[in-house]
Amino acid sequence: MIRLPRRFSDIHRRHEPVLGTTLEVHIKAQKRSRNDVEATLLAQFDRLEAELGIYRPDSEFNRWRKSNGDHDPSPLTAEQLTASLA
Repeated sequence: MIRLPRRFSDIHRRHEPVLGTTLEVHIKAQKRSRNDVEATLLAQFDRLEAELGIYRPDSEFNRWRKSNGDHDPSPLTAEQLTASLA
């Protein structure tokens, strides 16, 4: 096992719900930046959930689905829809 210098530490937290499931985060970083790293990671998941979350009625995906194709999805949602049909 690699020992990190004392200025590094780790956090291990559980977050839910994240995209309809549980997310466990284990981050090793400098003490002063670890909360920033976690916040950035969670912000990315919030963004993905806002676009692709099937359990969120207001998500981009659900708006597209309810529109019967009349709503143009964002580039990320369109990319995911295309990949899911491949």
